[in-house]
Amino acid sequence: MNQPRLEIDHLAAVIRESMAAHQGENEPIRVAPAVSAENSFPQINLQPDFQPHSDHRYHVNDLLGYHDRAFVHAAYRAVLKRSPSETELLRDLKRLRSGDVNKIDLLATLRFTSEGRAKGVGIDGLVFPALIRRLGQLPLLGYVIRLGIAFVRLPNLIRDQREFGSYVLSQQEQIAEFINHVSARVSECHHEVSRLEETLSQQLSALSGQVETHGETLTEKQRTLERQQAEFARLASVQFSEIDRRYDALDAFTKQRTRELLAQLAQLEKGSIEQQSVLTQSISEQRDAITKAEYDLRAETARFSLQLQHARSELSIQANSIDALSHGTRQISHDVSGDMHQLDALYAALEDRFRGRRDEIKERFKIYLSYVKERGPVVDLGCGRGEWLEILSEAGIEASGVDTNLIQLEQCRARGLNVSEEDFLTYLQRLDDASVGVVTGFHIVEHVPLKTLITLLNEALRVLRPGGVAIFETPNPENVLVSSNYFYMDPTHRHPLPSELLEFLLESRGFAGIEILNLHPWESARIADDNEVTERFNTYFYGPMDYAIVGRKVGL
Repeated sequence: MNQPRLEIDHLAAVIRESMAAHQGENEPIRVAPAVSAENSFPQINLQPDFQPHSDHRYHVNDLLGYHDRAFVHAAYRAVLKRSPSETELLRDLKRLRSGDVNKIDLLATLRFTSEGRAKGVGIDGLVFPALIRRLGQLPLLGYVIRLGIAFVRLPNLIRDQREFGSYVLSQQEQIAEFINHVSARVSECHHEVSRLEETLSQQLSALSGQVETHGETLTEKQRTLERQQAEFARLASVQFSEIDRRYDALDAFTKQRTRELLAQLAQLEKGSIEQQSVLTQSISEQRDAITKAEYDLRAETARFSLQLQHARSELSIQANSIDALSHGTRQISHDVSGDMHQLDALYAALEDRFRGRRDEIKERFKIYLSYVKERGPVVDLGCGRGEWLEILSEAGIEASGVDTNLIQLEQCRARGLNVSEEDFLTYLQRLDDASVGVVTGFHIVEHVPLKTLITLLNEALRVLRPGGVAIFETPNPENVLVSSNYFYMDPTHRHPLPSELLEFLLESRGFAGIEILNLHPWESARIADDNEVTERFNTYFYGPMDYAIVGRKVGL
């Protein structure tokens, strides 16, 4: 008896829900192509969104139109004016899906709880169905009531089942339309991707052609460089073949003498101690002779390198003379030109040995960048190897240099620097008044006599714009090692200039805002001790080896 009663109870619940759904304003499932943007995909909404009434009154059919999860949310929002918690949602969904309760039971439970009574929401048409559901739960009478209702509503149930079949078919057709719409959009996207792939392929083909063209150009340039390199290697091979020959001769001589000495040693192995001593001395003398020969060969190689630089200088002089003659300029005799530049190679080699590596000098010069930024153009007097000009070029500051050493000027031009061959004082005298922002001179003031130095300062002040800066760096005679030794490593130096004297000279010519920058202390040689004598010794012997003086031109 229990199983038939449960089946009739479930059948009656289904009939009531179907009739309520049919009588209410239940809308069919809509396939809404809700497109948020032109290129986004449509979305499907299987149930309408719940909209709370402003007067908080509903008919029971307003809520029976929702199903499953949407019904639980709508019931809580309508009756209790809030969304269900996760626990409540899972509990009520489980009860609905198990068939233990139906929608009328859930609505009645929510409405007649203490919270539902407090909210005071009115639901028309709920009391009678809820009462019938309560009566149907009585032990014996309930079964009779449920069975009678089931027989009375059986025709309606059959009609509702037919309508439900039509309803399901309608939703399936709308879902099919939705899928077809999405498929069409996907097909359009596929065609667009194919078109983009074709365009990209064409662009890649064009780019490949350009790369191939550039590759041929680079290949041709590489072949030209290889030919030039081969020519240079040939010339170098000719120049050093003599050195190789001499070295081979020395090596053969050494081996021959060694064999002879070993033979003599074998013959005298049983000789007296005196003979062994003589032989040992002979071997020592031969080794000394070999060492001296190697030293002489290295010295000759160094002299040959210096002569090669001198020959290049002579070639540059001859080229300049030929160029001057070809343009009809003032002729300069070869003897005078030779006297002017005959020491260029020697001085360039001297700077390479005692001045320091190029990267070290560039690192030292970076301290001056803060003084020249936004003040260009810069004129560097006695630019030498061009380290300062290279730093200015890397910083994007307009700059030019002047020097008379042809070898160093050639090195500057090879790096793309703006330099000219001219005496720096003559160069300054050609410039217009207030035409430059910064004048610099690194290790030049110690090379000129006092009268020339005064003229240099006067001309520098003249060509500077108001607010312009002059910077001169020179060895620091306060350092005992500098003033007594290192200063004379350059035979063209005249005399050291103390910083107080140079400061006085700049002030006397009209410079203002003068600064003294003590530079390049010999930190690694300092003696580690804290007493006053040691500190003073470190200051005098290992203190700043150079200093720079910075002067400014006043005015608006």
